Amino acid sequence: MGLQKLESTTTVYYSTPIEARPLSWRRGETRREGKALRFITDGTIGTDSLPREFFNHQLLECDAKNADALAAFVSEWGAPYSPYRFDAHCIYSPPDFEGGRVKHNQLGKKHKAAVEETNPYIDDGWLAYDAISLSEAAATIELLQSFVYLMHDTIRARYDADNSPCAGRSANEERAAHLAQQFRDSARAINAAACHPMQIVANDFLRVDIRQDFPRGLTSAICNQIIEAVNDDVSPWRACKSCGHIFKRKQGGSEKADSDSAYCCKKCADRQRQREYRAKKRKAAQPKGSEHRGKAKGGVDNG
Repeated sequence: MGLQKLESTTTVYYSTPIEARPLSWRRGETRREGKALRFITDGTIGTDSLPREFFNHQLLECDAKNADALAAFVSEWGAPYSPYRFDAHCIYSPPDFEGGRVKHNQLGKKHKAAVEETNPYIDDGWLAYDAISLSEAAATIELLQSFVYLMHDTIRARYDADNSPCAGRSANEERAAHLAQQFRDSARAINAAACHPMQIVANDFLRVDIRQDFPRGLTSAICNQIIEAVNDDVSPWRACKSCGHIFKRKQGGSEKADSDSAYCCKKCADRQRQREYRAKKRKAAQPKGSEHRGKAKGGVDNG
């Protein structure tokens, strides 16, 4: 069914106030405000503007211990907010032993303090993406850099274990397994901060898998579908001829935008055919002239 024929059978909406935009965030010139950097010019950048494998180049080149380098990085690429904001339990480090005392998860505590240092610079307690503390920017960059280096080491260790002679294989296997465990722990922060239906996992090798952690699941899948439907500029919104729901693509139908799409699903198409069939049967069952007499009688009653 072509779009012109579709327009003759149902309502097609070509212009709506709803749209989907690529993920974007603030960037631009910054100024120091106490312990934070605040954007003072309006600018945006999105995922499609990041150079390929940004994590292997611009990220690793940033000196997170240098305030001027941090300011330049934030001005050019935006504010790197901590994964701690997405999941307070995603950043973990092994216990530290200092002065005979065990200190648990110092890295998580560092990110918590860094986030709390940013919060006073954010209006009304909402993350307005227009300011970030130097400590949060530094902590996030260092965390991501350490993850990338760990990923490199984990890949190399697995290769060395698989290709080492028998004499040294045991030690290499042990190192590869140890790094894979470290990688699993570190990947929690990456998966928490990512808005992606896949997650990174590490068993004997690195791969991505369908997310299993809360809250990603059905809710994320539904939200992804909504965004994808809004962003689909090939197929127009239309009203189902049977139920009236606004839709773009028939459930269970062809991927072609104009294929059998006067109905939102097969159930609605079947239901409408049944309605039309019953109406046709009723009309055929009526004695000839009865419809005309009924209308005439109705005219007398209304008169």
